[in-house]
Amino acid sequence: MKQFAIIVALPFMFATASQALAAGTKSAASVDTVTVTENTGLGTWKIVVTGTLTLVENDTFSGFSFSLTDPNAGTVAPIVTQYTQPKPGETTTFSYYTSTAEKGEWSANAKMTYLTGATPGVAAASKKFSVPTED
Repeated sequence: MKQFAIIVALPFMFATASQALAAGTKSAASVDTVTVTENTGLGTWKIVVTGTLTLVENDTFSGFSFSLTDPNAGTVAPIVTQYTQPKPGETTTFSYYTSTAEKGEWSANAKMTYLTGATPGVAAASKKFSVPTED
């Protein structure tokens, strides 16, 4: 009896780390870290946010937005310090910041819009955090 071995090359085994992360079934956004540090002597706080945007292979990038929601439900536009538009099959990182004197409960937000064929999609993430209220 003869034995045969079938070898199949699996292209995903040779993907980069970002491509491997993007191999999920849906495009995604994440807010990974929020760091709040006091601007000593100024009575303000610096908020730094980092995260990722993942665009899966068959999607087309459409747009993005980053924002912060303050304790009064107001929207704060941050200063973006790192951003690269993801290409299909890639995950990219972002970071943004703002400074504020407003203490209390905040949210950091990231949103990416995309198309799967002609169907629009939205990948969004939010993370709650606190600007210290103790003096």
